[in-house]
Amino acid sequence: MNNQPTDARLIEATNLKNQGKKEDATRLLQEVLKENLENPEALQILGQISYDENNFDVARDLFKESLKLDPTQPHVWNHLGQVLNDLREPDEAAEMLNKALELNPDFGRAYKNLANIKFNRGDRDEGIELAYKALEVNPDLFGTYLILTKAKAIKVGDPLVGKMETLLGKNQGNPGACGMLHYALSYVFEQAGDTEKFFFHLNKANACNKPTDDSWKEKLNKRVENIKSLMTSDFLAAKVSEARK
Repeated sequence: MNNQPTDARLIEATNLKNQGKKEDATRLLQEVLKENLENPEALQILGQISYDENNFDVARDLFKESLKLDPTQPHVWNHLGQVLNDLREPDEAAEMLNKALELNPDFGRAYKNLANIKFNRGDRDEGIELAYKALEVNPDLFGTYLILTKAKAIKVGDPLVGKMETLLGKNQGNPGACGMLHYALSYVFEQAGDTEKFFFHLNKANACNKPTDDSWKEKLNKRVENIKSLMTSDFLAAKVSEARK
């Protein structure tokens, strides 16, 4: 299913966002919205930028507004599910992800995000099933391998180990992909007791994820502030009560 915007300015804004030029992308999107406040594509791209900046409340509201205008966007239902999960609303998040899958049953990222929710809730078997479904429809979802190896669902002899090694060879210029794949392989070899390969992949993963500038500090501070705002006394009390049931 094609998720690419059709307006030339929105395509340019998406490219700017992907290049890390988020301020330029935001200015261009604001120009589009001045002409038409009810542009669902512009709203959802702004939502993605807000999400990348850890402004989860803003991202949630933008995704919701985009879906009010056009509820046939599976990728936006997926984005909304992801941000709701980050806002510690897993039930509503799962509902949004299931809506994405109703619109697109071959949406790998929605399966992956649902798997994450299941694992976080302790539903290991269902989480594994969903993660394998994600890879069935999209074998290049790097983060899914990491999810499965953390759950100890992939062992040294599993064909997915070879798949991860092949993906590493194809994605040497992608630090994010290499980091996730090396971390995933480090879990595999740690479980197998192969210390040499465990440390090899762990060191490679750390090198891939090493920041090239100080922008990570601002992002980390925003994420910490978001977590602090979520972890209210009422929220924690509700979780304790839920755990005692």
